[in-house]
Parts: sequence; C-alpha cells; structure tokens
Amino acid sequence: MKTNIWKRTLAGILLTTLTVTALPSMALLTSVKAKAASVTLYNPRIEKDDSMDSGQKVTWDCIWFGSYPQREIVEDADTYAAIDESYYNSQTDVIEDASLFQKLENTSGWNDNEIILDGEKYRRMKKGDALYTSYDAETKDRHCYNWEDNVSWHYFKYEPIKWRVLNANRSQVLLQADQILDNQQYNRDWDREWIAVTWETCSMRSWLNGYGAEQNLVKIDYRDDNFLYDAFDYDQRQAIQITEVKNDDNIKHGTEGGENTKDRLFLLSEKDMYGTEKALSYGFAENCNARDEGRRKKSSVYAKARGIWNSVGEDYTGNCFWWLRTPGYYAYDALSVTHNGSVNQNGYGLATDHLTYGMCPALNLSLSNGNLWSYAGTVCSDGTIDEQAKPGSGSGNTSESQRLYLDLNSLSGKPLKKGEKRHFPFLYMRKQRKN
Repeated sequence: MKTNIWKRTLAGILLTTLTVTALPSMALLTSVKAKAASVTLYNPRIEKDDSMDSGQKVTWDCIWFGSYPQREIVEDADTYAAIDESYYNSQTDVIEDASLFQKLENTSGWNDNEIILDGEKYRRMKKGDALYTSYDAETKDRHCYNWEDNVSWHYFKYEPIKWRVLNANRSQVLLQADQILDNQQYNRDWDREWIAVTWETCSMRSWLNGYGAEQNLVKIDYRDDNFLYDAFDYDQRQAIQITEVKNDDNIKHGTEGGENTKDRLFLLSEKDMYGTEKALSYGFAENCNARDEGRRKKSSVYAKARGIWNSVGEDYTGNCFWWLRTPGYYAYDALSVTHNGSVNQNGYGLATDHLTYGMCPALNLSLSNGNLWSYAGTVCSDGTIDEQAKPGSGSGNTSESQRLYLDLNSLSGKPLKKGEKRHFPFLYMRKQRKN
C-alpha cells in the first residue's frame, strides 16, 4: 500500500481573521462529496405515453459510483474522425486538451498501460488492443471506431460511472450502468468447436468479478485483470452486495440456464427485460419485440474504441447491441438487446462473428455508506437528461480522505503576541491510498 500526501490550495483562497494564541496546527473536517445519505432514491416512474414506441415514458434516478475509462483525450475535437459524424458529440465524447494529450504522449511511468497523472487516472490503447476493428483499413466503417494506424496510442480518462436505479429500498439499490462501458465477448475462444456454456461458466462472469481460471470453461485467470478491481476501490467493492443470481432457462426455447451463482457483478437476464412483473417495475416494455426506448443503450467512446458496433440508422443512431446472461436457442448462444430496444430470443454465436456487443453490468449496492456514491440526477426514456455534477476527480480505484487545514507556516520565526490578529489561508490536505 502506497501513500501519497499533497496539498491543494482551496479555490479562491479562503482567508479568515483569527485571534490566535500558542496553538498547534488545526484540522477542520470537510466532506469530499455532497452527502449522498440526504438523497432519496426512487423506483422508476412510469407514465403511459402513446407517442413512444414502447407506449410509455420512464424516468430513472441515477447515481455516480466507481470509475472506468470513458471519454477520449484529443488535441482537436473538430478534426477528430475516429467516430462517425452521425453519432459523434464533441461535448460529451471527447476531452479537447492539446496540452494534456502531449503530456500523456511524453510522460513515462505507464504501468500496464495505465497511469495517474496530476491526480487523474488514464488508460491508453492501440488498435491491436481492440476486440474488433474494421476489416478494411482503407475503408471507413461508419458503424465502428476508425483507427488511423496500428502504432498510435489513444488515451481515455477514468471517469465516474453513471448508474440507473432499477429498484430501491431502504438498505440497497439494484443498479444497471446507464451506458455500455466495454466491448467484451460473452465467452472467449470457442472458435475451436461449439460447446455449451452458461452464465456460471462463461468468461464474461469471471472477467466482471475477478475469478480464477477454475471458474470458467476457457480456463482464463482474471484475478489480476478484471472489471471489479479496475472500476471500484476497496471500500466500494465491500459495498457491492453478493447477489444470488438466478439463471432461468430460455423462456421460448427452454434452453437450460445452468446453475445459479453468487456474484457481485452480473448481466441482466431475459426475465429482467420483459414479460414479468419485475421487468415492468424496472421500466421495461412487456413485449420482447417492442422497440423499447428504455432498453436502448449507447456506449462510451472507450467501448467504441474496443470495437462496439453502432447503429447509423435514422431512428436509432448511435445505439448498440448489449449482452444478457440468458442462453439462446442453442446452449452455445446468449441473448442480447438490439439497437432498437427489442430482445433477440434466439441469441447469437458467442465468440465467432459477434465481437461487437457491449457489456452493461448490474449490481446491488448497499446504501449504508453515503460517502461512496453521489446523486447523478435523472434520465428519461424520451431522451431527457437532468444530470448532477460528477463527484471528485474521478481518478480511478483510489480511496481518499480530505481535510481542511489552517496553514500556520507563516508563523515561523514570528511568534504571535497575545490578542494579535493575522490572516491565514486554508489549504486542502488530501491523502490518497492505492488499494
């Protein structure tokens, strides 16, 4: 465990007039974030609305919790061409900062393609790190991220993850990520032969939760390379509840869902998406074929760089496919939600042609520690977003405490006389612990 301590001057240096006697340095506790405990989180609000494809308009409360690479650092947002202009948004997809880009290019100290620079965490990748890239390097693929070459680094900032509240009670909430965070195969390396796989044995489950090789069919050890440890610090991981994950059979085809599991992170199931009271309460349409706005997902730019497919259709521009944990028609298939918000009941080959489907995790979070999350506002299935400010620095899996100190350094060699008044600045002292 490494400890780094540094000072940061309080914005607009706060000066105070104090009557000081011979006292040691004083520490005033201050909160890093607004107290989340004062926020009441509600279940999805559902209104009938015939103007919507799904026949309803749904509003979800959202929170910030954890962090993951999302926006890309670029020198010039106007000339950026990695994303098709039909779904590129320079205000939300990239961070235009030529100075930061050059600093990331020239800095040393990258460890496993990650670095903390000026208190912020970044990840870099090249074309070869993507799960999927366009087959023809000379042709721009409007549906996917376009890499200009094989050697350039692209840089992505760790930022707070936004989660939708699907179900809330006094002690915990069921959350699903607001957008697709990564491009991952449901199960890796099955191009050798078709073999049955379930949620219990797939590589996605092991990668999400950091399980060892004995937990998945492809025998890959994810203990040192996984989403759980990348996205959450120690305290956050402890707040994520171990969930009894029920793996039901496919509703239409009866394909066996396998053994139930106990996981901190999981994908939603077919029965979470349609046809059940639970799915309806989460804000999803009753019919699997409904083009449900509430089931549609877009992705982060990092997920795009990893190989996510994006729709360029007029009505569904920028929408993506994302995995469910339920098996499809065959035992080597898994279901997905499509770009238009319908659920494909048959599934697709897990690790052959379909390398462009997104990972949109879910979890149950204990609300007992309000300092680990903060309110993010609301999102609505009609596209309305009321977003509250992101917390802190968003520097990745770090646990930090912060105190406000009165800086008495100017007293050195200048003792105060009784009753004398002086002005002293307040300074933030932040202590950061890498877990």
